[in-house]
Amino acid sequence: MKPVTVSELELQLRMAYTELQLRKADTSLTNKPRSIRWPSIIEVKTDGKLVILHLKSESIKKNMQDNDNAFEGWILALKNLVYQNSKFSVEFDREDNTDDKHYQRFLMRLWVFNSLFGSESSNPWFGLSSTAQAWLSADCKYIKLRGSEKLLCNGGKGNRKRKASDEKDLDKMTEDDIELRLCYSEDYYEKDKVCLKETFEMKKICRQFPVGIFENEVSRADGFALFPGGKACVDLIGDDESEVCWIFELKKTSNIPMGILSELLFYTVIVRDIAAEKIIPGDKTTDSGCYDPNHLIGKKLINACFLAPRFHPLLLESIIDNLNDAFNDLQQRDQLSTVIFHKAILYQEDNDDKFCIRRN
Repeated sequence: MKPVTVSELELQLRMAYTELQLRKADTSLTNKPRSIRWPSIIEVKTDGKLVILHLKSESIKKNMQDNDNAFEGWILALKNLVYQNSKFSVEFDREDNTDDKHYQRFLMRLWVFNSLFGSESSNPWFGLSSTAQAWLSADCKYIKLRGSEKLLCNGGKGNRKRKASDEKDLDKMTEDDIELRLCYSEDYYEKDKVCLKETFEMKKICRQFPVGIFENEVSRADGFALFPGGKACVDLIGDDESEVCWIFELKKTSNIPMGILSELLFYTVIVRDIAAEKIIPGDKTTDSGCYDPNHLIGKKLINACFLAPRFHPLLLESIIDNLNDAFNDLQQRDQLSTVIFHKAILYQEDNDDKFCIRRN
């Protein structure tokens, strides 16, 4: 196996991306190829037939949206653009403390990716070595607890209904402000909530839907939370009051990480498992502005949407197609909820501060 340098990876991805845009007759190249930077902490080696990404402990313990941690998106980008005919795998450093929350979250994500693109899928191109598979099986608490009624999620507390700032330029808004304008019908941003509801045909919208995952008891005490961020939340969740729901991973204009894919994929699987009662709501939702996880139970269709003014250039339509094909295949095997991924652009028309949304 030959190591591939960072400069080689960046050159390969940039050239393939530019060629793709030219084939699409897109000469604007809004997201310039030079913005494609390979995270140097993720090592890659290949013999042409197999491509292996090695994630060090330092990488695994980064924030999930950080490009240093976002192995799912990088693998899909390489598969779509550079090594189309190769198989892929992940190597990782096993933690001495297998209860480490970052390590547990990584193992859960690796299990998900292997379920979607590994040996049980109809078109397998991803796999793990016998050693990595043994570590995954032995260490991953999520796999062991899933469906046991010991795997719990938390309910919403506090007050999500707050007023957005007076900033009216989307490019200068925080993600918090954008969420508030899209959710609540106060003052001038009522029209933005209407825009979101009408675009996605929803009757109800909530923000910061908590998806902290716990073992046996929803508690802040040590030993209960499986993953870091016991208050982890889906940015926006919408419901049409039937068997359909929408979840959104939202980013502000200046934030375009490849990790947006890792985040939304992670949250989608948790929401899907709540719908199937593989995860049980563990305490009451006391915030009136928060979506109650009990309302997810029995949902048949989960729409997962990337929503932002700009995206990382490698969040390609073909990658979204890969996810949708893989989840369709998974649904045929496990008979749980259907999942469909979407991408939508948030913008403002010239001389108008109201939000507009264009679905791709």
